[in-house]
Amino acid sequence: MAATTPRYVRCNFIRMGRPFKPSSKRHYIREWRVHRGYSQEQVAEELSVSKATISRLETGDQPYGQRMLEALAKLFGTEPANLLMPPLSDTEALWELWKQAQPLEKRQITDMARIILKTGTDA
Repeated sequence: MAATTPRYVRCNFIRMGRPFKPSSKRHYIREWRVHRGYSQEQVAEELSVSKATISRLETGDQPYGQRMLEALAKLFGTEPANLLMPPLSDTEALWELWKQAQPLEKRQITDMARIILKTGTDA
């Protein structure tokens, strides 16, 4: 008589080495928090979560979701997608200048950038 395969197999996994960390795409939430001058306690209070939640989120021990990214982005005054990129620490960075420019100035910035890219510089 042929051996039968059990329907259910009980597996015992042994955790070895570093603890399991949920997979999430790289983010810069901590960097944005520091850039905007917030403490973990302040962020936790504003979002009505624990400081431990913010800490785990920043270290990657807890995955983030879209709602969390949106709440953090609103608090930090940026877009959710920007939390996946390092913050610009220089207030004179091109993107910061672009955000401050009026429509006519944006056109001039674009025209000048095209000229620079076309001709290069001698410096």
